[in-house]
Amino acid sequence: MRTRSVLKIFPLAVAIAAIAAVQMATVQTASAARHRYTRRPVDTCLFHRHLSAAGTWCSYACNPNSLGCLQQVCTGGHWSETLPCLRPFCVQSCG
Repeated sequence: MRTRSVLKIFPLAVAIAAIAAVQMATVQTASAARHRYTRRPVDTCLFHRHLSAAGTWCSYACNPNSLGCLQQVCTGGHWSETLPCLRPFCVQSCG
C-alpha cells in the first residue's frame, strides 16, 4: 500500500523539479541577455567594440608606405577626425 502511494508521488515530484529547473534556466538566460545590452557610460566612444573615455586620442588607418596615420579624438561621445600624423609621432592605435 505504501509503495503505491510513493509511486504516485514520485512522478509529481519529478515534474515539479523539472518545471523549476526550466524556469531557473530561463531566468539566467534573460539576465545574461539583459547584461549584454547595457548602455555605455556618458561621453565614451566606441571603436570596434572597445570603449574609450572622453578626451582619448587614437590613431587608425596607418599606411606603411607613407608612414602616416589618421588620428581622431573622442569628444562628447563621438569620434572627431583631426590632423594626420607621422608614424613615430602618432599616439596609440584605436581599439
